[in-house]
Amino acid sequence: MPLICDEDQGIFRFTIKRPERLNGIGPEMGVQLAEALANLEARLLQPHPPRVLIITAEPITDRSPPIWVAGGDIKELVGLSSKEAQHFSQLMRGFCFGLLQLPLPVITAVHGLAIGGGAELALFGDLRYATNASQFHFKELSMGLVTIFGGSERLCQLVGEGRGLELLLASEPVMGEQLVNWGLVSKLFPDPEALWQGVLQKARELCQLDPKVIAEQKAIFQSPSHRVAREEEAFLRLWDQKARIKSMEAFLRKA
Repeated sequence: MPLICDEDQGIFRFTIKRPERLNGIGPEMGVQLAEALANLEARLLQPHPPRVLIITAEPITDRSPPIWVAGGDIKELVGLSSKEAQHFSQLMRGFCFGLLQLPLPVITAVHGLAIGGGAELALFGDLRYATNASQFHFKELSMGLVTIFGGSERLCQLVGEGRGLELLLASEPVMGEQLVNWGLVSKLFPDPEALWQGVLQKARELCQLDPKVIAEQKAIFQSPSHRVAREEEAFLRLWDQKARIKSMEAFLRKA
């Protein structure tokens, strides 16, 4: 299967695995990602719901640097009609913004080159972890296109309009500490093993937090024009929760 979905103790993982296509994303992969997200959302209403989602890919390691996701699958996309291309872009944009709207934390874990749409996908984690070997390369303009998965809006959110446009116009890879300094990546790790250990450690820490609190905090960030009002509403809703009282009392006992 080009998309592998698994779970362990509330930690869900979507792994793109298309080595023959350099993990490129085409219409079929778009459908699989959308279906996987819909299935995860359905699980939120069942006992033992998901607590954290990890988005990653099995890197192509016979290249230097390794390839994480080589953007859109040009071989599949080149022959699409305008209607088919519109459907694909809407599907992927819905998936990416759906990650931001999930009431649970999303971590993207990158090792290697994230090119074009692959770089866009990596941006949609609430936490974005990567190895030192990783590079984000926004090559859309060199292909005669603009961002397709919602990357323009996400870049504005993360790095601001000026720098976001600069990244797209420059069409040059961003790597190393610059990824962190510019806000594209939350944290760097020396190698894939350290990356995965760091991702799992953070996921387990997040599983210890009250899921209602996480959901409220994420919702506040998805309402930029009403953040202050949403923040006050959420604060008051949570104030009367037993979990809030229990957490504060536990803190006082340790103080």
